[in-house]
Parts: sequence; C-alpha cells; structure tokens
Amino acid sequence: MKLYNYLFLIFFSFTSVKSDDLNPSSKAVLPDPKKEKQTLEREDEGWKSAYEEDEDLDKEFFVYYQNLNQPKESKSEKIKLLLSNLIKAFKSEIKLRDSPNCLSLLSDINAGTVRYKTVTKDSVWMKRIRREVGLIQYTEFMFLIKYKNYLALIMYEVDPRKYTTNPAGIELIINKEPPLNRDSE
Repeated sequence: MKLYNYLFLIFFSFTSVKSDDLNPSSKAVLPDPKKEKQTLEREDEGWKSAYEEDEDLDKEFFVYYQNLNQPKESKSEKIKLLLSNLIKAFKSEIKLRDSPNCLSLLSDINAGTVRYKTVTKDSVWMKRIRREVGLIQYTEFMFLIKYKNYLALIMYEVDPRKYTTNPAGIELIINKEPPLNRDSE
C-alpha cells in the first residue's frame, strides 16, 4: 500500500504543474538596466554625501579613544612620576659608579633634596657637548639631575612623566672639585 501512496504523490505533483511554468521563455522577466543604474547612482550619492559630512570621523574616534584610555593625571602626579623615575635611575647609577663613597648619601637623595631640569637638543650646552664628545645618543626626553657633587644626564625613550620606565642612557659626573670656567680662558 505504501508504494501506491508514493506513486500517487508523484503523479499528483506532476499534474499540479502548469504548462506555463515549464516554458521559461513565457514568463522570463529581465531586470531593467536603466532602473538598476539609477538605483546604484542614488546609493553612491548617498554614500558620498554621508562621507563628506563625516570627514572628521577619525578625529572624533581619536578624541573619544584618548578620553577613555588616558587617565586624567594632574600636573603634580606627572611630576611625582617623573621624579620617581629620575631618582630611581640616579641612585642606581651612583651606587654603580661610586659605591663605597655614596652609601651614606643614598638615603638622603629624595624629591626635596635634588634639583632637576628638562634639557632639549637645542640647548647651546648640549650642542657643545655633542660637538666635543659625540658619543651621547640624544633622545626626546632628557633631564639633568643634581645632588651635592653628583650630576647626571638621564635620557629616556618614552616620556617618564607618563610611564614608569628605565632610562635609555645615563651620563654621571662626580664633581670632586668645582668645575673650571672654560669661557674665561
């Protein structure tokens, strides 16, 4: 009995198909190329106008990204981080170069007892040092720090006001006697 049911379904499905459905040329509807072209042009115009309005979209993204990912630090927090980086590097260099003499002084080196200054490549004195020595690799972030008779030029690859970092280079000078005034010679 099952075989008869299958045959009936097959026969019924063939008879329900109209003769017009079997002839593809009778109902073929081709898309109108003019209408397609007009639709594409309208879409392109819409994209162009949206693009022209949002030329500064990348700038807007940058501003939002900057505000979300950069912590709001006050000037005093930046100075604290800078001094922390400078003093840490300064102490380690003094300990490395003048170990037996400096042990009693290391505990006295802190933010209140040191003097520091930001140095640029355009400084007259840095230009003279570069001309005479030539081996110092200058960076964008250079600082001078002094405590008593210790003076160091500390150079960083990244901004030590924003990140806890190690210096790229340090030049330490230990003054045993007052410096000679080269300009008076």
